[in-house]
Amino acid sequence: MKRFCALDGLRGVGAILVVIYHTHVLGALSEFSFFRNGYRAVEFFFVLSGFVMYHAYGQKSLDFLRFKRFLISRTFRIFPLHIVMLIFFIFLEILKYIAGLKGYNFSTPAFSGNNTPSAILPNLFLIEEWLGKPGTGTRSFNTPTWSISIEYYTYLIFGSILLFIPGIKKYLFIFLSILSFVALENHYPYLNNSIFRGLSCFFIGCLCYLVYLEIGKLKLTTKIFYLLEVVSIGIAGAIFPFDFAYKDVVITLSFCLVVISFSFDRGIISAFLKTKIMNHVGKLSYSIYLTHYAILNVILSFAMIAGKISGNNFTPTFGNNIQTMERYIASGNSLIDNFIVILIIAIVLFISGLTYSFIELKGIQYGKQLNKKIDNPVSLPLSV
Repeated sequence: MKRFCALDGLRGVGAILVVIYHTHVLGALSEFSFFRNGYRAVEFFFVLSGFVMYHAYGQKSLDFLRFKRFLISRTFRIFPLHIVMLIFFIFLEILKYIAGLKGYNFSTPAFSGNNTPSAILPNLFLIEEWLGKPGTGTRSFNTPTWSISIEYYTYLIFGSILLFIPGIKKYLFIFLSILSFVALENHYPYLNNSIFRGLSCFFIGCLCYLVYLEIGKLKLTTKIFYLLEVVSIGIAGAIFPFDFAYKDVVITLSFCLVVISFSFDRGIISAFLKTKIMNHVGKLSYSIYLTHYAILNVILSFAMIAGKISGNNFTPTFGNNIQTMERYIASGNSLIDNFIVILIIAIVLFISGLTYSFIELKGIQYGKQLNKKIDNPVSLPLSV
């Protein structure tokens, strides 16, 4: 099956953008408006996920056996690392509780706010975003998993359509994407807007694959793909830092153009994205996404402790109210602050390499083993 190497590289770039977005270092480049909009990379992830899922599964209908294999593959791709990181965050809360007993107080008390024990089970089963009411701030523990919560159950919707009503799948994908965009822009009052963010982008990503197939039938020159890549990245990059009406729709459409343009791996930017280092970062993207928030929490905690010991305030807080308050790392020197951001990215890449090899990859391999057992069930000898 074809692997979209340039898109893998872009997935890695998106993951790094999310890391920088969650990194708050006062005098660093991470505070530029472009990086403050790094959360928009999540729309790209959803579009790309829909594109890849259609490539892998959408060209054929699913029978119950293929649906079972699809479910096992997706579950063991997502849950092993997610569960490990949730356990780690619970461990951090326990450490915070112990530190509080010894007089070291952090931004919030242990197991308070959204990180209460009652939030553990919804997080474990990745249903926290589906259960939360709009505007209640339900994200807890490993906050970035909100998008994984949406993506996993979107997989189930996608798979169910291919299983039960494959004949109208294209029309359903169009309908679900448009309906979700409308609900997103009108702030549907009964579900979190983030759910419509995911559904709209995922299913339009499926439709992007159909466009990719049609363009593939044309005899286009390499120069055209050079132009497509530069234009698509230029449009997305120009839109990225600004806020305007209907940005959710516009930026998603720009990401659709990016995904289609880079899916052919034929442009000048693709050549860079297909290099060994970019391919490696793309391979680590899921681990980067799931581990970085924990790493940032640990680094911030050490900075707070260092400040208490030295009598300096290395972690000032800014914001008008409790909802917008953010704790920053600040050394007082912009050169050092930028070095801290680079160091954080390097640490995230290193830890992600370990979690990919020892957790994520093991989970994927175990899922493949289960699917092999389904494909080749052991026949029992007949009793005499």
